[in-house]
Amino acid sequence: MINVYRISNLADLKGPSAPLREEEWEDLLRRARNKSIFLTWEWLVTWWETYGENNELWWINVKDENRKLIGSAPFYLRKQSNGLILPHRELRFIGTGAPVSPEHLDVLADHEKSAEALEAIGHYLADRYKDWDVLLLTDLTGRDVSPAAAFKLADILSIQSTSVQTEDQLPSAPYIPLPDTWENYFKSLGKWLRRTVVRQRNKQTRELEMSFYVWSSKDGGLDAAFDRFEKLYALRKESVQVENKFEESHGYRKFHRLLASRFAERGWLNLAFLKIGDREVACEYTFKYLETLYSYQCGFDPAFGKNNVFKVLRSYVIEDAVRQGMKEFDLLRGEEPYKYDWKALPRKKQMLRCFSPTFYGGALRNMLNLKRAGKRILTKVISRQMNKRKPVEVGDVHED
Repeated sequence: MINVYRISNLADLKGPSAPLREEEWEDLLRRARNKSIFLTWEWLVTWWETYGENNELWWINVKDENRKLIGSAPFYLRKQSNGLILPHRELRFIGTGAPVSPEHLDVLADHEKSAEALEAIGHYLADRYKDWDVLLLTDLTGRDVSPAAAFKLADILSIQSTSVQTEDQLPSAPYIPLPDTWENYFKSLGKWLRRTVVRQRNKQTRELEMSFYVWSSKDGGLDAAFDRFEKLYALRKESVQVENKFEESHGYRKFHRLLASRFAERGWLNLAFLKIGDREVACEYTFKYLETLYSYQCGFDPAFGKNNVFKVLRSYVIEDAVRQGMKEFDLLRGEEPYKYDWKALPRKKQMLRCFSPTFYGGALRNMLNLKRAGKRILTKVISRQMNKRKPVEVGDVHED
């Protein structure tokens, strides 16, 4: 007999008698089709401990007749009232809706019992449609790229009279497929980047006592290492006058300090530094999980910008990943041109909106549709006005 139940508070995730235990979740994640660092127990629980206040936990789980976990939807419910659309109750993935940005999210389902697990979650949500207005499933790898279970869940809900909308989500999340050898990868890069990396590596080895290392406990405490990373991150942000999330975003420092310590315990933290002499000049904050290395944040000292210290560091990070047998270097969201210098490929992202089959859910859907239509009309009007403008003719200037 299938058993569906919901975790509604953090206490139910702790202790040996908890209705959902960490080892159960990890086992299900191994059996699920889609896996990412952002679906690990550590990421989800750390996020909820940091950002869960004033929200309602809706972690839905499915167990089979043998009490084995075969499906799980890590959701939470929050009240939305931003003045642009109707106030509403929004179900969404744990990890989203805060300054920290996850990728590759999904509903977990045992690949052998996926259909019955997703049916159970779908019916659970459909039976309680009066308790939510919209189910927002963001940061999904595109349907044409990976068969995310969330798309199948949306299909099940649509049969239950739920209106479903699919949207492309921008920006995309570029990634680098890694070959078996660093030499093969390096040869695939453009001539300019290869020359820059080789020249600076040789110069810094010869003249500047450059060294690369990945933090481990023998290098001292993690807090001190993270302090050095934050300093480099702040220097980078100051140089381009953009927001320092560690200083200005609510909960950002608390979340990453706790997450880094938990990832370090699991061997997933990959805090890579480039040194010149005794001074750290660049750092890349990355995560290792299965065969993927995720690049989350970086920092460098602009005083060494002419030495291309971040490019040099990135080359060492990728070389180290290849030598460890990693198959992918995930650059995560953002279409910055420099990512494609490293032979990155675009990865499409999509999001789903599932509206509850209530009058209010329908009104919310219509309001959003009107808002989108208004934006399209405004864009067309602006475009027409711009096209009507005659180009200004500039003649030759003559002096008497």
